[in-house]
Amino acid sequence: MQLAADLRIATGRLSRRLRRVGEPYLPPLQYAVLATLARTGPCTLAELAAAEGVSKPTMSRVVTALARRGFVLRETSDVDARKLRLSAAPEGVQALRGIARDADEVLGTRMRGLGPLDRDRLVTAIPLFEQLLAED
Repeated sequence: MQLAADLRIATGRLSRRLRRVGEPYLPPLQYAVLATLARTGPCTLAELAAAEGVSKPTMSRVVTALARRGFVLRETSDVDARKLRLSAAPEGVQALRGIARDADEVLGTRMRGLGPLDRDRLVTAIPLFEQLLAED
């Protein structure tokens, strides 16, 4: 299983390197939460905590940090006034786009340094990565 270990290490290093790129900087969990809200739309704190695999107190701290920056909106639920519905604010979506643009630029610059054969190998590997990520 050396191939699995090598792949895990290489993809982890690439992911960590790309997460450090972009403005504004967001810690990994804040980025993941904001991206989830932007992708899925409004949800409760409990739903978001379950989706990200963290406790409700941890998610509460993350959401508070994002809300302070104006990236997350908190609204009272129409169904249950005790619950808050969380959503990505326009500023949060804009921040995600900026971070993605900056990461794409960095990765694109590195990829331009590869030869044509290596770039073709990357193109053919993308569907394989998608297959590995597909949920059963």
